[in-house]
Amino acid sequence: SPHRPLRMPRNRRRAHRPGRGVRRARGKRGAHVVALQTQLETKTFDNEIKASRNRLLRAEIIDLRQGLDAIEERARTEFGLIKKDETFILLIDD
Repeated sequence: SPHRPLRMPRNRRRAHRPGRGVRRARGKRGAHVVALQTQLETKTFDNEIKASRNRLLRAEIIDLRQGLDAIEERARTEFGLIKKDETFILLIDD
């Protein structure tokens, strides 16, 4: 009939569509795998940034602790200061 398009047999249609097998192989699963790989790459990058930040924060904490220890030691030796709830004992040599 004049309104109906001409159709090729199925086996011939496939032969005239190069690359169709590739698209089918991806399908929903392939797209899901690609999405998961993208998420993994993003998370890996984010983790690297956070690990770097954590290293910097650890180094800063160590510096602050050592600085506080040095300040505390100086206050004890030079000024005779003691912490709350500490008992100060002075030993005198004969």
